[in-house]
Amino acid sequence: MTYRLRIFFGGDIAKDGNIDNSVRYAASKFAHIHFTTLESHKQNLIKLGEEEFRIFVIGNPGLDKFFETEYLPKEEVTTNIGMTIKGNDKYCVLIQHPIINEVEEQSKHIRHTLDAILESGMKCFINYPNSDAGYFPIIEAYNEYTSKFSNLKLFNNLDRVNYINLLRYASCLLGNSSSGILEAPTLHLPVINIGNRQRGRFSSNNVIFVDNDKEQIIKAINKALYDSEFISLIKNTPNPYGDGNSSNKVVEILSSIELNNKLIYKNITY
Repeated sequence: MTYRLRIFFGGDIAKDGNIDNSVRYAASKFAHIHFTTLESHKQNLIKLGEEEFRIFVIGNPGLDKFFETEYLPKEEVTTNIGMTIKGNDKYCVLIQHPIINEVEEQSKHIRHTLDAILESGMKCFINYPNSDAGYFPIIEAYNEYTSKFSNLKLFNNLDRVNYINLLRYASCLLGNSSSGILEAPTLHLPVINIGNRQRGRFSSNNVIFVDNDKEQIIKAINKALYDSEFISLIKNTPNPYGDGNSSNKVVEILSSIELNNKLIYKNITY
């Protein structure tokens, strides 16, 4: 077998009990070339026995399209998605995915989040969760709350251009999406990461980790919206996951690699 396999995001790790860690680990052992997002991820792969010459730190390639996304005025974005935001009115975005080992608690968890948002008085744009086990109770709660409260707007699948521009003008992002870890720092956007998902991943100082607890979420919202020291800090912090130039780095690296037996036949270093 002489296929040369390349993998992105190897060495990344979260301490949330999700299956992603196992998938990344397994895929990494098959790969001949690794493109990691951070230097620490490279070191994790080396600890797994991967040879250092195979590993290249390039940042997060997802940021390339993020930087290229069309810039839309705030009024156009809110018109596109069907909710009026006046002047400097604050709004948040919510993306909360299920966790496969917390299925029975999903309904309770999402209701804590929604109740905290309602208490804040903000309008909120809600995107559907992914389809992992436990997503249905989340959607049920969304349908229930959005039918009662006009300041909550639910989307099945918001397109990328409007999504990124919606984040651009938001006061904060809530939930447990990797977007809060990987992309939101580019926008200097406060993120309230709720629950166990994404715990243990390297994050910038824009991320506030809280439990699935209404009072903790409310406290974090107040910090994101009104703590001038926190807001100033994140506005002056670059995104540790890159600057939107990962694709060019990949092209340059691949064009310089010699496709020989040394690359094909892997040695485990331990």
